[in-house]
Formats: sequence, C-alpha cells, structure tokens
Amino acid sequence: CTPRLEYLRMFSTPFDNNDYQSSPIPTLTELNICYYRTFDLSKMISFLKNVPNLRHLKITMAFNLINGYQWEQIIRSYLLKLKIFDLNMYDQFSDDQNIEERANELINSFQSSFWINEHNWFVRCFTCDKIIRLETSFIIFYHFEKKLS
Repeated sequence: CTPRLEYLRMFSTPFDNNDYQSSPIPTLTELNICYYRTFDLSKMISFLKNVPNLRHLKITMAFNLINGYQWEQIIRSYLLKLKIFDLNMYDQFSDDQNIEERANELINSFQSSFWINEHNWFVRCFTCDKIIRLETSFIIFYHFEKKLS
C-alpha cells in the first residue's frame, strides 16, 4: 500500500525479479529510475501502466536501449499526463555490430511528430568506440549552430 506517494526514486528495480507483480500507485506524479543492467521490458511496462498520473519521468539505464517507437507507444498508451521525459540510456556493442547503422536507426525512431511537435522532446545520440548513448535535451541545438555559422 502506498497512500499519497507522489515521488519515487529507484536505484534497483524489480523488473528482473521473476515474482514481480505491479500494483496501482495513482498518486505517483514523479518517477526517477536508475538501472544499470538488463531487465524484462514487459515488467517495466507493467509498472508504468500502474502510474496513470505520472507527469515527470527521469530514467537512466544501461544495457537496455528502448527505441523511440517503443517509448511513444508506452507514453501514448499508459502515460497520458507525462509532461517531462528525461531520458539517458546507453549500451555497448560488440565489434561485429555496425554501431553507426544502429545509432541511425535509434535516433530516427525519435524523429516523429510525437517527439518534436507534440512534446518538444529532443533526443541526441552520441557514439564512442562501441558505445551508443541517447539522451533527451531541452534545447534545440541546430539553432545555435546556425547562429555560429
């Protein structure tokens, strides 16, 4: 039971627990998740289904890259009141994987009108060696670049 719980910060999540069962937390409006290992995405979705009044989601995760189409579906289906989406996720790839191709696929999945026009959520992608990192930005960087040219 979580009467009046409005803010929750999780450094370890139950998403990799086989016995995990989510329960409604209707008063939760702000959620901060930090998770640094792989987990079952369906369990995270099950949790997010139960926080219908969430307005602010900050999520930092490693070894789980969720593309923009998946996030859009989650937000449209279960997080209708979400106003702030603060995302930071990264993963490391093996030498035989084409990191540039994967990075392009990921960043393109965050380029729909849902991200840019409806919410003004802008996602940047960085690569270094075999690591891809995606994060939201609340500034449109190309405007600054145009002014500098």
